[in-house]
Amino acid sequence: MPVILSSISILLSSSTDISVCLSDDRLPLSLSLCVCVRACVRARAAGDTDDPPRIPANPVINGNVAMADGHNTEEDMEDDTSWRSEATCRFVVERFSRLSESVLSPSCFVRNLPWKIMVMPRFYPDRPHQKSVGFFLQCNADSDSTSWSCHAQAMLKIINYKDDEKSFSRRISHLFFHKENDWGFSNFMSWSDVTDPERGFVEDDKVSFEVYVQADAPHGVA
Repeated sequence: MPVILSSISILLSSSTDISVCLSDDRLPLSLSLCVCVRACVRARAAGDTDDPPRIPANPVINGNVAMADGHNTEEDMEDDTSWRSEATCRFVVERFSRLSESVLSPSCFVRNLPWKIMVMPRFYPDRPHQKSVGFFLQCNADSDSTSWSCHAQAMLKIINYKDDEKSFSRRISHLFFHKENDWGFSNFMSWSDVTDPERGFVEDDKVSFEVYVQADAPHGVA
């Protein structure tokens, strides 16, 4: 299975360099990294050396998550299958047209680690008036440990209700750890394309996000 591998070079001496670095919506990245880099640039410009803010610890949870086996609660998910190496999770975001902040799915357990789908409204860096959909896979974000890591490959997909073959997908490959516990795309797909009823991605103001994740055995996990 081919995967996308990316490395992001960050030059804190120049906000222009960073803007270019983060503007390519074809490359996956860490939302935590993106937020922190932008905050670093603003802090440098203002002469502020304090640590940049991080993503809110408890984004709003909305919608429904469904496992391939039909379970739909975290208690069901954290069972004897939690050590499995792969799984497919689907997250239905309701009232999508009103989405104004990050939403997280309930946990899907793979390799006994909690994985969540994260969705949010975003804007293209080079087209600030054009809205997009941010789509990320998050791993073990609530852990206080700094020693854990887990490499995984995943397929991120927005489901097309009219024709599954027209579903839009992108691949990621990433080493998840405490400083980069999410990976995906700030500009996964344009907002207008997702919300256009004729294109088949929205139905009754609901949009379905799906992730198929394959994870290696984690390290540093008790």
